[in-house]
Amino acid sequence: MKHINSTKLSVTLVSLATLFLLALPIPSQSAVQPEQQLLIDSYLTLARNYQEKKDFKTALIYLKEAALINPEDVEIASFASDLLGSLQIYCEDDINFSKVSAADVTHIPAIEPTLPDTYMSIADALRENQHHETAALYLREALQLRPNNITLMFDLANTLNMANYNDESLYLYCQLLTKCPTNKTILYNTAYTFKKIGRMDDAMLFYNAALEQDPEYPEARFSRGLAYLVMGDFEKGWPEYEWRWKRPGYPPMRPLTEPLVDPNVDLNGKLVYLYSEQGLGDTFEFIRYARVMKQRGARVVVSVQNPLVTILSLCPYIDRVIALNQQPVKFDYQAPLMSLPYLLGTTIKTVPTDIPYLYASQPLVAEWKEKLSTEKRFKVGICWQGNANYRTAALRSVVAAKAVPAKKFEKLLEVPNIKLYSLQKETGLDQESQLSPEIYVFSGDFDDSHGRFMDTAAVLENLDLFITVDTSMGHLAAGLGLPVWVFIPNPPDWRWLMDTPDTPWYPNMRLFRQTTPGDWDSVMETVKEELCKVVEQFMKNNVQNSR
Repeated sequence: MKHINSTKLSVTLVSLATLFLLALPIPSQSAVQPEQQLLIDSYLTLARNYQEKKDFKTALIYLKEAALINPEDVEIASFASDLLGSLQIYCEDDINFSKVSAADVTHIPAIEPTLPDTYMSIADALRENQHHETAALYLREALQLRPNNITLMFDLANTLNMANYNDESLYLYCQLLTKCPTNKTILYNTAYTFKKIGRMDDAMLFYNAALEQDPEYPEARFSRGLAYLVMGDFEKGWPEYEWRWKRPGYPPMRPLTEPLVDPNVDLNGKLVYLYSEQGLGDTFEFIRYARVMKQRGARVVVSVQNPLVTILSLCPYIDRVIALNQQPVKFDYQAPLMSLPYLLGTTIKTVPTDIPYLYASQPLVAEWKEKLSTEKRFKVGICWQGNANYRTAALRSVVAAKAVPAKKFEKLLEVPNIKLYSLQKETGLDQESQLSPEIYVFSGDFDDSHGRFMDTAAVLENLDLFITVDTSMGHLAAGLGLPVWVFIPNPPDWRWLMDTPDTPWYPNMRLFRQTTPGDWDSVMETVKEELCKVVEQFMKNNVQNSR
């Protein structure tokens, strides 16, 4: 074997180590579990990424991790062959990898110093796909190798936070604060975690401490605003909520020169331009303020997300509905929809609650009434998941926490005299095939030919109750005036307040809250019990009315 330089030797030795590890006897492919296959796929993806960058050493480290799970995987073996071929570029021509002996392996230098970085990269990939618990395992391993690394400890604390291991994340944040007592980011994350577990007084202490370090810290100002709002202190919450515009990555407020809506100006005959800024549910909830503008004599134009243009055009208090990327040529006043509670000084007692304020197409309502007329049982719509396609892992994590597995709704089939209708759209449809045939699924051109939400709204008008997770569908149904029951995760979104069974936003809505994060079974059991009472009364009323 010819002499090669130290750089080439390092790469070669890593490849030899990988070959050795590929030969380790571990369980056969038939024993690989789905969660293990998920890890294998993640490792292979990372390995390919590094292969493309010609960082073959790192690629082999990831390939080793995949091989340790299943060395019999044909794809792993093929990939190893490709990588070793690439490594030949960097080695002398006469090196024969097939003749490596055990003695060669004993001289392989330790590669442990690179493992923390490897584990951190793996954790990043796992977090991106919502596998926070598994990511935390890798970060723990990395922290054992670098026990004094503050960045790594903070990363682990944040990952545990996302996995809802709140007590452990708080412990790590407190450890970090002993080392960095004035670090505003650690103070903020500590406050955020206390807010998650409902310890609002403690949360406020740490929010204030973070803001003592930096009074202009947007994340802390905004998050403290959410804390005020969830506690029902709208007077303090709405001004802080306006700090969302300064958060990193948040879209800037539109650069309009026209004045913002003012509660003290005369709007009679003035053109007010309002525009959406967040999700579909937020638009459904806050479009009610367009009616407030109309009641003050204004002409109202709103820009909304494309899927909502058709259905919101049915609102009689809106003069014109246009797409989100449009705006009128001329107008007198303007506001983002979600700034209106702040601009108008909304308190918990002055939320506009005239229901309904959303409307379905009456011809479609009549059409669906005819289609559903043969069903005499208590008709309940269900929805189990919100939009899972947000661009950031954090937002996707929030949606995942709100979702209820579709199969759990089959518990409601135990209630006598009930008929369930799935109104799930866009995402979560992969779960429909798992549902009992007793749950009706709308198909064909539902919500396509007439426009997004149009058939849904008409069906909702013909149901007796809608049961849903916290998503736009709940806001639509409640705005239409239908009785709505909503599953609320722990911790709740700011708009649902703390521990209340109802909400100031919708007098026709009941909230069913998790007491333990992730526990939907007990919530579903409570919903079933309450549904039994409602359906029993419904059937009694039907009997009496038929006499």
